Amino acid sequence: DVLVIPLYLTTDSILAKLGQDDTLLPHVQSYFNYYGIGFAANLLSLGNQQVLLSHENTLPILLINAVNNLGNFGLGYGLITKKSTWQESAVSIAYGVSSWTSLLLSSVYISLKYRQNGLLSFKLSPFLTNLRKLLQKGMQKGAEVIALWVSMLMAGEFGDASLTAAEIAGQYVYILTVPGFALGQVTMVLSAQQYTRKNYAELRRVGIRAMLLSQV
Repeated sequence: DVLVIPLYLTTDSILAKLGQDDTLLPHVQSYFNYYGIGFAANLLSLGNQQVLLSHENTLPILLINAVNNLGNFGLGYGLITKKSTWQESAVSIAYGVSSWTSLLLSSVYISLKYRQNGLLSFKLSPFLTNLRKLLQKGMQKGAEVIALWVSMLMAGEFGDASLTAAEIAGQYVYILTVPGFALGQVTMVLSAQQYTRKNYAELRRVGIRAMLLSQV
């Protein structure tokens, strides 16, 4: 996912080469500048949430996400309804502020709660080893984001109505897939726990239950 951030920060150059109207490029780039900065914080915040999930400490995640969503909606609505230079980038600004707030809250909580575990300590060698593994696994997610971006470009070739319809349909798709993402997160944590404990029988049961629930 980190590899996608440079694409956000150079969106105007990419769209210009694809023939996008020059009058729209500054507005589009302004939006993605804030979104790219917020996206980086969101990735780190998700990593903190995975740490809490691995310790089965879900209440802080719920509370932090509640603060995140309320701040996102509240700030976004305020900037959109207030006529100012921030209006066209209101959604991405709200996303960026809420993402950095979530990262700050989760990092402070982990540093205080698990201080003795040294969860936020940094060592270069393990970091590089894990980074290589994460890059290998992250290529799939990056490809999915790029595929979504390309699909929006293709929809735009058919006119404004088609692009608008694709955007609206995409929002409903996100809502419908949230339960699937949640199930995947829970299954990943439970599977990792059972694998670490070498409890392969329970690991198999977790996998079967997850597959059955995913069909529902």
